[in-house]
Amino acid sequence: MKPVIFLLIVLISVSCMKLNKNEYYIRVTGQVEIIHSVIPDTVNNMTDNQIVVNSKAPNGCWSDLTFMLSKEGEFEYSLKALGIYESFGTCPEGIIYGDSVINFKPTHTGLYKFSVFKGPTDVEIDTMIVR
Repeated sequence: MKPVIFLLIVLISVSCMKLNKNEYYIRVTGQVEIIHSVIPDTVNNMTDNQIVVNSKAPNGCWSDLTFMLSKEGEFEYSLKALGIYESFGTCPEGIIYGDSVINFKPTHTGLYKFSVFKGPTDVEIDTMIVR
């Protein structure tokens, strides 16, 4: 038990020493806001269709904004925007924008549901009829 306590004290001491040097660095992949999406209302089965999507991030620490369309069920999909947040303590001002066209080819007729993640607590549901 004593070695565990000693190890914790050493780790805390080392982390506090680095704080005194003002060394701060973080790099994570996180979700950003989708500001606009266009999902076709009605399409034909087995045809190529396009989903247009735009996103934004709040400052210059964000980069490489991308989009992820994930199949959640037979007729359910989720659409999210992701980016890399990298900071040494301060971020340049300015909004970072991203846009893309996602090709979508349905394989069954029916009503498709898309959950578009607009923000951390804002999910918009859009539908597509495939005939």
